[in-house]
Amino acid sequence: MKMIELIYWLVWLGMITLFLGSIYVAWKAWFGDRSRGRKRCPKCWYDMAYATSMTCSECGNTVQRVIELTRTRRHLMKGLLGIVLSTCLIIAFNETVLYQRNWASYVPTRVLIWFLPVSSNPNSDVINQLISRATFNKLSEVNYERFIQRCVSGDSFALPGSSSWSQKYGSILNRFRPNWAAQREGDTLTELEELLLDLPLHVTLTSRNFWPVGSQAQVNVQALNWWPIGSDCRLRITPKFAGAEPISVYYNRANTPRTGYSLLTPPLDAETDTLEFVIETFRLTPQDSDDWMPVSTVTISVDLRVTGNVEDYLEPVNDPAMTETLKRVILGISRWESGPSPIRFYVSPRQTANANFRNVAIGFISEIIRDDQVMMIDHCWWMGGDGVSRRNFGSWSDMDMDVFRKTDFSAGQWSIHVKSDPDLALRAGDALKYWEGEFTIPMPVRLFSGNAPVPHWWIEEDDLEVADLDETGSEV
Repeated sequence: MKMIELIYWLVWLGMITLFLGSIYVAWKAWFGDRSRGRKRCPKCWYDMAYATSMTCSECGNTVQRVIELTRTRRHLMKGLLGIVLSTCLIIAFNETVLYQRNWASYVPTRVLIWFLPVSSNPNSDVINQLISRATFNKLSEVNYERFIQRCVSGDSFALPGSSSWSQKYGSILNRFRPNWAAQREGDTLTELEELLLDLPLHVTLTSRNFWPVGSQAQVNVQALNWWPIGSDCRLRITPKFAGAEPISVYYNRANTPRTGYSLLTPPLDAETDTLEFVIETFRLTPQDSDDWMPVSTVTISVDLRVTGNVEDYLEPVNDPAMTETLKRVILGISRWESGPSPIRFYVSPRQTANANFRNVAIGFISEIIRDDQVMMIDHCWWMGGDGVSRRNFGSWSDMDMDVFRKTDFSAGQWSIHVKSDPDLALRAGDALKYWEGEFTIPMPVRLFSGNAPVPHWWIEEDDLEVADLDETGSEV
């Protein structure tokens, strides 16, 4: 037990002893000096057991009834002192423990770890106290390892890989993973990082509930993991319906992407009601060579209904103010000398996070033009309004990369022609309206030296990544 814990226990024991002592003093002062059949003067408490009259021979006090000689003697000042002292201790306890919600700080660490499985609230006093002790190095090495092992193994109410485990234990592990990575010797994982290797990913697939007949549904793939920092993740996604091909997608360094991967289905017919996917997950840690380690395989189904036309779902909105805002969304093209996806088209959906775009989906096809030649056709979509979310952002591009790589980006006049597309807007989410319009504006081109930053998601065939500025954090 560390010195600080010993001090806590001594303070706690002292407060309890003092409280019980003050209660005893108050009780003894008020009820402890009873007559028990003895006759005493109720004024001076002189013993009148052998008195022959009702008058006290000591003080001269005369009583009218014999029962007055058997009254309980009460020590008012002592009783008042006990009551005041016990009340002060109750107030101090309330202020330091109940009001500040620090009662868990007086409980031993091992007991808190035992109670961790029944603490369903991720913000409970038990969890917060354990995190605080671990953060400020108040745990012994043994208790720290017990705490982490409990987080990794979960409990019967929060199994590893589940949503409940992610909220309760996954958030705890994320606090300490960077610290463990900093303690490595080279690429060798620490002992605590070794505990993370068998944790399964938490994979979710989401899509809107209704799609028009003949449309391509968007399925958003989100994968959360808690592997050692610096690990890479691969998902092998195999659709179990006609017309779809398997695809391998990656995200780097075990950092949870703030956007999901947008998976597009073949055109849907009216009989489609379920999309089923088999997802195999693989891991590559910093100490591994090039061998991807299989982790888990799950089958996930997405229920939907296919009916009607796109006009039945979205109402067009043609607002000049919206069009002017969308012009500011276009940030331009960035070109690096090398690296993954060295040519990227950037947009900033957060420009549409205002009341004008509330419940309005944005979807457009953009032609990137150099002089009079169309160099690339890009498709983008997201949900506007106050709830702009990077998870609703999606895009894909159609271009000849060989031609693009040979292009002199510093020469020529670059512009972009943007035209709305309701089918793309439908992929953004359950909106009731979509922006309708088109415009052409000059487009900035930025040139950078060195390698391009690794995108959050990529596939083996990727040569160009269309990125949300908020996703990459790059200044363009």
